[in-house]
Amino acid sequence: MEGNDKIILLAGLGGFTASNLAKELTLVLHAENKNFQTICSLPFTFEGTKRRKNATKALSAIKHLPQVKYFELDSLKHKYRDLILSNAFARGDREFWEVCRGMVFL
Repeated sequence: MEGNDKIILLAGLGGFTASNLAKELTLVLHAENKNFQTICSLPFTFEGTKRRKNATKALSAIKHLPQVKYFELDSLKHKYRDLILSNAFARGDREFWEVCRGMVFL
């Protein structure tokens, strides 16, 4: 992480490793005054309480930083009325793209 290239960290929070890695990388990038953006999602409710707890714990440590953007995958049920399990994660991928595109091309 030398130089000052723009770093974009995409993370689907929920799993123990991904949630903690995203949190730690974000905190390191912030502490080192790097040019970065962290974009993360919180898991669907149906993914279980353990995943939601991991995600919430990680997010609570970083969400106060201005470089952190996040969204709840459950919010996609309101945005896409036709959301069903077979396309839920693809819609989540599309939401990540929309957030990135809004940052890069604005």
